[in-house]
Amino acid sequence: MQQLLYRGDPLFLEPFWMRQAESSAALVSGWHRMSYIYQDGTYMSEALETVIRKLHSVVGNAVTDNRFVIFGSGSTQLLAAAVHALSLTNSSSSGPARLLASVPYYAMYKEQAEFFDSVHLKFEGDAFAWKNSERNDNTTQVIEVVTSPNNPDGKLKRAVLDGPNVKTIHDYAYYWPYFSPITVPADEDLSLFSLSKTTGHAGSRFGWGLVKDKTVYENMKRYITLSSMGVSRTTQLHVLQLLNVVVRDGGDNIFHFGHETLKKRWETVNKVLSLSTRFSLQKIKPEYCNYFKKVRDFTPSYAWVKCERPGDANCYEIFREAKITGRDGKVFGSEESFVRLSLIRSQDDFDHLIDMLKKLVLQEGVEAHSI
Repeated sequence: MQQLLYRGDPLFLEPFWMRQAESSAALVSGWHRMSYIYQDGTYMSEALETVIRKLHSVVGNAVTDNRFVIFGSGSTQLLAAAVHALSLTNSSSSGPARLLASVPYYAMYKEQAEFFDSVHLKFEGDAFAWKNSERNDNTTQVIEVVTSPNNPDGKLKRAVLDGPNVKTIHDYAYYWPYFSPITVPADEDLSLFSLSKTTGHAGSRFGWGLVKDKTVYENMKRYITLSSMGVSRTTQLHVLQLLNVVVRDGGDNIFHFGHETLKKRWETVNKVLSLSTRFSLQKIKPEYCNYFKKVRDFTPSYAWVKCERPGDANCYEIFREAKITGRDGKVFGSEESFVRLSLIRSQDDFDHLIDMLKKLVLQEGVEAHSI
């Protein structure tokens, strides 16, 4: 289990769903939903699309008017579909489209692009570095992925690049009241969301996109149809049941539960690391949240920790030696002086993390006393 503690597995919501065992259950008879398609000839549940639009209206985190809704097997598949669809629009004669994201960025963007190794696309790295380089000459098509709130540091981000050859994918997987103030409804051409960070059901592998352009939508739909024949109809039934539980009270129960849980965890982490001069946490100014109707702190999924000592070149190794499993900063295109710690796992996992952090910080005092 120790090697899995770095993952963004949102088990912090498990106690909420244990209390909703009956209302969230979905019974599927053996003869039910055997066909590839629904009665309207599509791979998508019309009822699920309706409740997704209602969910965004209730939370106020995205505009769904004049958007196509598309389903995928997690936002991972949707990201691949979006990158594929946008790269097909490349009319540039200067080679494949470049995929960029500002540092620190979610590692999957780079890993996925390099794995698929498409002739239409090349991962180029940091959006800021591209913007300031000679290659940014408005002749090469660029696809920028903007993750907001960002993984790993939880900050709200905006696109770095603009211009006629720039296409943008907005990854809003973490734009929910658990993690961030809901400042404005996202109003973008292409936005992605994940059930994993909406309800905590990472293993259901379900996500959705809001797409303004019909051609991009059709190309994304074709990608998903050819790669997986759509999303499992049984999964869609399960997701429909879960989201109906969420929206029936305007999201009050689950979002208040999740936010209070993470708020307490962040208070604990801040208290422990405030005793340290060796380690520091990301700082994000509070903002007004339109969902909770008040100014509130950010409570991100991850602690983005920096090792401040010049001699601590590899922060990941420092924590690994202390039996704390995080993710190396270089995985996110950043420096090795950073490490990401997951705060959204089970309560037992979090308590174990805090115990290990206390020992690490206490050791700092022992070292100082021995000098």
